[in-house]
Amino acid sequence: MKLKIGAAVAVIVGQLLMAVPANAAPSTESSSDSPFESAQEALGLSSDDAAKMTTGVSATATESEAVVALGDFEVKVTAPEGNDSATTILPDGVRVMSLLDEGESSASFTVDLPKGATLTPNGGGFDVVVDAGGTRISLGQIEAPWAVDANGTKLSTSYTLAGDTLTQSVNTEGAAYPIVADPAVTVGVGADGPGVYWNMTGAQAKAISAASASAVALALAGGCAGASKVPKIGGMLSALCGFVGAPTLSSVFGDIKKILTNSKIESNACYQLRIPLGSGLHKTGKANCA
Repeated sequence: MKLKIGAAVAVIVGQLLMAVPANAAPSTESSSDSPFESAQEALGLSSDDAAKMTTGVSATATESEAVVALGDFEVKVTAPEGNDSATTILPDGVRVMSLLDEGESSASFTVDLPKGATLTPNGGGFDVVVDAGGTRISLGQIEAPWAVDANGTKLSTSYTLAGDTLTQSVNTEGAAYPIVADPAVTVGVGADGPGVYWNMTGAQAKAISAASASAVALALAGGCAGASKVPKIGGMLSALCGFVGAPTLSSVFGDIKKILTNSKIESNACYQLRIPLGSGLHKTGKANCA
């Protein structure tokens, strides 16, 4: 998902998407009189609602808030109260924009996450994660923000997080308004596209690969409660099962075991695997396994 909140004499702050956006080169040309449309056009982004969304992704939006979902996993983003706002539905999410008065240099939006999910700092942005029996499940990501002014000049910008309020601050010294800032919020997205991402250390991956596929299948026949009974990896399986369900986990565990067994794994590294399965095991930042 991606969310955009913005300004007017404007800061447009954020874009909430289910997929990683393509890098767009800023442009100072715009044929629109609307500050929302002009801001999007300046970034090479379409201001038209998408006719069709990516498979598995859904979104609902009003002028001031948006809910983007990947299956049962939902993230809700609300624009600053009292500001003029607008939304644009995208193929893989929704863009929420809010206008700020001239002279303001920040915008704050509320992020509502599923129960048990938290925002963890990572590279200037945040990961949406859930602890899973010692491993972590990555449900989304708020990418590091960027900002440009009306002349297309890139500005220094950063996030602060307080509770469920995420504020993007922009250094506006010498900047020409409106200012457009764009933090990308991705949910359920990683190297293999939309899905639930299971993060594990190399040592944990080796333990999972050593587990008996038949024992796991037998345990999952009783539902997710049975997953906890699998020796050594029960806690990890039980937590993952709560997100993907026993039938899905049971059907893919044999392939998970095969992927891990055939991969060169470093015990101290961090790895990521999509459920449903994608192209295989991917090395990722150690912060995802912290």
